Amino acid sequence: MKLACFIYAGLVACAVVAASAGEGMQLGALYRINSETEVKIQGQVLDRLLGPGRAFVFLETRAEVKRSISEEAKGGIGETRVVSPKGPTEGGADMAKSDKVQKKVSTQEQRASQEKKSVEANDTFNFTIGSLKLRILHDASVPVGKLQAVKNALLALYPDKVKAENIVFVPAAFEPAPAK
Repeated sequence: MKLACFIYAGLVACAVVAASAGEGMQLGALYRINSETEVKIQGQVLDRLLGPGRAFVFLETRAEVKRSISEEAKGGIGETRVVSPKGPTEGGADMAKSDKVQKKVSTQEQRASQEKKSVEANDTFNFTIGSLKLRILHDASVPVGKLQAVKNALLALYPDKVKAENIVFVPAAFEPAPAK
């Protein structure tokens, strides 16, 4: 019985890891959150209240993943125009004496244009844990009072995420621990 549960958990883990490769890191992060919560419940609740190896937790997490993508595009065209005189003013001493002064100015014109476009994209994922369902496989010899203490502790630790009906105890005949 114990081996079958661990094989099942291993298959679920492999399926989640395979799915996370296709869906990106989002499912991997959700799997990590689920695993860390299981470890925390196992080590800090079950092992402390019932004793090491007397119960094992299997956690089912309902989560909502919201994805938001925001893009910002910037663009523009600029132009620079430079006009400068070329060459000296033509005319001479004779022209200076006359009433009309004629100047010939040659101009040189340069144009340059530049275009710039940039796009920024932000991809944001938000996880919202909806509810937790716990299946606790325990040694059938564990007293009912201790199981109730575990249930009360879990309800107090996760008041908005766990409901009493979502904590299921599964008794099993555990083999005695090997003598040391």
